Amino acid sequence: MKITKMEIYPISVGMNPEYFTSLKSALGPWSVCRYIVIKMYTNEGVIGLGEVPPVMFCSREGQSTITAVIKDYLAPLIIGKDPFNIEEIWKEMDKLVPGSPLAKSPIDIALYDILGKVLNVPICKLLGGIVRERIPLTGVVGYDESINNMIKLGEKWMNQGYKSLRFKIGRGLKKDEELLKAIRKDLGEEVKIRADVNQVYTPDEAVKVVKTLEKYDMEAIEQPVPWYDIKGLSLVNKSSHIPIMPHESLYNIHDAIQLINNDAISLFGLKMYRPGGGLSNALKVRTLSELYDIPCTIISCLELGVSTAASMQFASTIKRLDFACEATGPVALGGDVVKNPIIIKEGYAEVPQGIGIGVELDKDKLKKYSEGIIVCDETLEVKS
Repeated sequence: MKITKMEIYPISVGMNPEYFTSLKSALGPWSVCRYIVIKMYTNEGVIGLGEVPPVMFCSREGQSTITAVIKDYLAPLIIGKDPFNIEEIWKEMDKLVPGSPLAKSPIDIALYDILGKVLNVPICKLLGGIVRERIPLTGVVGYDESINNMIKLGEKWMNQGYKSLRFKIGRGLKKDEELLKAIRKDLGEEVKIRADVNQVYTPDEAVKVVKTLEKYDMEAIEQPVPWYDIKGLSLVNKSSHIPIMPHESLYNIHDAIQLINNDAISLFGLKMYRPGGGLSNALKVRTLSELYDIPCTIISCLELGVSTAASMQFASTIKRLDFACEATGPVALGGDVVKNPIIIKEGYAEVPQGIGIGVELDKDKLKKYSEGIIVCDETLEVKS
């Protein structure tokens, strides 16, 4: 078997206004979600699907740059290779393109999708086997000038069975505490609360905020300082019993080692593109999580159905899942490109049961949301 062709689809989808017209964070508003979906063809008729959802202000790679890297470098490099030789493909991709981990993520997912389809098993069988069939989920609440609006959205998630919520904060110590105090008063003590700071505090500011929020029984604090400040992240992590979960600081697989060595992490938040590398690098962090006794969970960047299905299959294989996962895209997006999105009910996602990733693309939806198609075949040459 060999890879013969790749199709790249830049996708743009708005949000579901029942949840967000614009998901706001300390970094600013986010109203249109941009994605790259790929179809990887083989000479035996098996097609693998992959996806990556770049958000430039936190991913450092955008839709156009990822598209160019795949088209000009990665696609022509892997065409002709055996999709079962994932490690060889990674060796060649890293040699030719040392960076751009997000561009490699949809390729990796598509390779696993092909393997699952050839072997007639869901990809979770290739990742160590299933530990759970239902994945507990966390709802996401964006920043709003009105605390009451944030509380109402939190209630909306809870009414659907969600027992964990992630709130966007980062508006200063006084406002952040005012929000958390209101959350605990109105939503009660039972719901688990995470706060996502999105990098806006200095280390000293972050320490003060995190220490102040301890009284509100926080489940975790996400990325309180800028992505590059590992020392600052370490300072915050050592200052509080609240688990600190880096996000923007976990860009590639090497960052995982740096975070551990600097005692700058107490919870891994994984995505199918973070640390960049799809399922392959997520597997490596899953192993590090076990070896260093650092729990891990799956978080969401409002992915479409391809990446969400892959992430829930991965979540089903995690031995220790102390923290609920996120699968926000199928609920909070205004559209999707798959025929059969994962089933979410009563605050849980059901692990896809089909072969491979377990979802299929919908041709009409793909046409509706795509901005064209880029075909990469054997006529392409690798750029140097």
